[in-house]
Amino acid sequence: MVSTEQAQRSDWISRIRKLPELLNNAVSGLNDEQLNTPYGEGKWTILQLVHHLADSHMNGFVRMKLVLTENKPTLKTYEQDAWARTREAEYYPLLSSLHIINGLHERWCSLLESLPQSAWERKAIHAEWGEVTLEQLLQNYAEHGELHLRRILELREARGW
Repeated sequence: MVSTEQAQRSDWISRIRKLPELLNNAVSGLNDEQLNTPYGEGKWTILQLVHHLADSHMNGFVRMKLVLTENKPTLKTYEQDAWARTREAEYYPLLSSLHIINGLHERWCSLLESLPQSAWERKAIHAEWGEVTLEQLLQNYAEHGELHLRRILELREARGW
């Protein structure tokens, strides 16, 4: 029988697996002007959001691999706003980040689905969050992708795109 915890983890993994397709659909057909529209005053553009998802989820994958392969590693943080303001994050076409997200999420889910029960309680130290388990990281990244996807979809709806 599947425990509640196992079912919840399976749901989070499924959400990570589905994000690339949902994200591809969310940005499909948007022109350069639309991609360069911020989702709010002083907020990132859709283009920056997509590049941010690639950056963040690459970091997430690496963080999880560190948790799995090291004894209570310290997870490095990064200045996501500064990353979103780098030239390539502001101007480079989003297709490269969509390719990264597609491949990364496929590989990430393969890793996550292969883990034994004991792996989920492995821990790391995050400078901002303190002690975290692999399971907490899984939840964080499943929800993170959906948060940014919602921002794109809400902007499309508000603008009638």
